Amino acid sequence: MIDVDAIRAQIPVTQRAVYLNTGWSGPSPRTVIEAIKAHLELEAEDGPASPSSLKVHREVDSAARAEVARLVGATPEEISLTENTTEGINIVLNGLSWQPGDEAITFGIEHSSVLIPTLFLEREGVLTKVLDVAPEDSADAILAKLHGALTPRTKLVSLSHVEYATGMRMPLAEICAMVQPRGVQVIVDGAQAIGQIAVDFRALPVDYYAMPGQKWLLGPDGTGALFVRANRIADLQPRKVSGAAGRYDRESRTFEQKPELIRKFELTTSSTALRAGFIEAIRFHQQAGTSEIEHRNSGLASLLKDSLLETTGITVITPLDPVSTTGLVTFRIDGITSQESVERLWDHWRIAARSINELEATRVSLHFFNTEAEVETLVGAVRELASGAA
Repeated sequence: MIDVDAIRAQIPVTQRAVYLNTGWSGPSPRTVIEAIKAHLELEAEDGPASPSSLKVHREVDSAARAEVARLVGATPEEISLTENTTEGINIVLNGLSWQPGDEAITFGIEHSSVLIPTLFLEREGVLTKVLDVAPEDSADAILAKLHGALTPRTKLVSLSHVEYATGMRMPLAEICAMVQPRGVQVIVDGAQAIGQIAVDFRALPVDYYAMPGQKWLLGPDGTGALFVRANRIADLQPRKVSGAAGRYDRESRTFEQKPELIRKFELTTSSTALRAGFIEAIRFHQQAGTSEIEHRNSGLASLLKDSLLETTGITVITPLDPVSTTGLVTFRIDGITSQESVERLWDHWRIAARSINELEATRVSLHFFNTEAEVETLVGAVRELASGAA
């Protein structure tokens, strides 16, 4: 069982506000902040390129790769360290060998960091298909739409594990089972999944999975990772190239690529301090336990949705099916714009939420450090906004 009080004691913002915007960026616990400070102090005192600092840098990189691999059921050799989810998505989309007439499928509900890079494939002569998905669509309905869009030229499906706008959990395993026997690869944006639901690539057969450190894992900005399944690494080409991607023999003047190495996707200088913070964030998460976090988040979300459904003037957009439930809850308040609701929630109640402009809706993120009392505070605030009293 999660000790919520102990968790909250580690997260300073919980003493000052009701923080419900983890889906944008999560508040880091003190252990993460202290790890970042310690490595910055080391670099300041020893010098960032001293033998001792360089040794620590190599150790931190190796540890970060290992921690991510352990979190998601992968090997360190399948993990590339990135600065954000979007970087990982671009590595894959731009690293595949596209031919004119190839097809890629994505969904209209996707975050722009999935949708726009996929649409940019059109400059390679790729036909992109954007499928409409409604929040009320069942898994079977989504699968039927995808099945109808597949052709012999389909090469890739790009989608989110959990949709950022609605909190819908996509039927990822079923999608893989449908498309992969046809030779279609699957790339997943895990921004709203990693850290709040269990992800195990030994059971989930995706080809590529991009993930951030700064959202539900509560790590620092500028951290993330990309999973590339071992059998896909060699064929995926780096479009930004560093010395890790090959070897040049100056005597014989021969060049040899290293196509099988995951580090070919990584450029050179990175922040040891931020990656040390990333490691601590994963460890903090693992101490609580992924299954326990998932259970708690779903319970808080169900509590909120039940209360909102009883409120006049509120439309819940997030799916109500428990199977599709995550810690994201999106709703619309009659008579007020989503941006106005976000501003008033902060100004009047110190509640941090975000606006989903394309849906004219307000989204909150309920994570394991949030409490039932905070849900009650939010419900009371929303009811005041809906009644026009605030």
